[in-house]
Amino acid sequence: MAFDGGSVEAEAVLSEGQKVSGEGGDDGPLLLELGGATDNPISIHSLYSALVSEAVGIASHKGLSLAAAPLSANSGSPLVLSVPVATPDSARNFLVNVCLEQGLMVYGVVDDASAAYVAAMDAGILTDMLKNGSSQSQIMVVDLGGSLVQASLLSAGDGGGSLGGGSRVEVVQTVASRTTGSNQLHAALVDHLALQFALRNGIDLRQDYMSMERLHSAAEVAAEELSFRPKVKINLPFITADASGPKHLEESLTRAEYARILDDALGAMTQPIADVLAKAGVRPGSEPSELAGVLLVGAGARSPALQAAVQARVGAGVVTVVPPNPEEYVARGAAKAPEYGWLE
Repeated sequence: MAFDGGSVEAEAVLSEGQKVSGEGGDDGPLLLELGGATDNPISIHSLYSALVSEAVGIASHKGLSLAAAPLSANSGSPLVLSVPVATPDSARNFLVNVCLEQGLMVYGVVDDASAAYVAAMDAGILTDMLKNGSSQSQIMVVDLGGSLVQASLLSAGDGGGSLGGGSRVEVVQTVASRTTGSNQLHAALVDHLALQFALRNGIDLRQDYMSMERLHSAAEVAAEELSFRPKVKINLPFITADASGPKHLEESLTRAEYARILDDALGAMTQPIADVLAKAGVRPGSEPSELAGVLLVGAGARSPALQAAVQARVGAGVVTVVPPNPEEYVARGAAKAPEYGWLE
């Protein structure tokens, strides 16, 4: 769940084919509803997993209600709450109470960095990373969200490749920035395109809502194409008009130009990585590496530019893993955490 500009959005993967999603605003309720047929019984072992953070608390204080009715058909299935690492106990208890008051069964709470680690271990993608580490191996989990970046160092315990027992990880350091996120990368490209258009035509597209809608969509497509193409063309005919007639936006953008546009945003987004390494006394790029590896999760983990920026921060010799569907990993890990006794 994330709170952004008066709206609360949530999405969590439960099990294959099932989702919990919701959206609310200042004047509407926060709704959690089960995607698909709600009258289809779900096994008690399929735990509901929701990315519930302080957004729930904010929503509650703003008078938004958490409607449990859509879940009533599966009321026997417990909910697992995943919260940011630094969330204090008082806030965690408050979140649990909010859910309980709305008739939801709370199975437990797990921090998001540990949840992401559980998901990766359960999927087997960290086995090779861990088996070469010493008993003091440290793993970094970087959550690259749209408006939040969190870097956490986890101690891998005995360094084994299995979950449970001595292999349970502990978060030893964490640094989060709530003023940066992958949304900044998109905003930087949009601003660049708007500026280039203004320089050529003397018109600020940022004053026109409809033009900006088209510009945002085009920027999103261009950024995606640049992940596998060296150059893209952005063509938006009739983007706006003035007394002289219609205006068209036509831009070519290379991957190198795109990297320069994103340079400041990438530096700000990856600063928490440098900060958490400094707090823990870990030297980036040291030989042998003091990190067993880095796990990137969150929607921003899909960005090749962000992946490269993270790699530059931790050193070329550190293994960086981006799992499939990285935006789902905290939710998947939260759902798996009870199996390994990783709940508070």
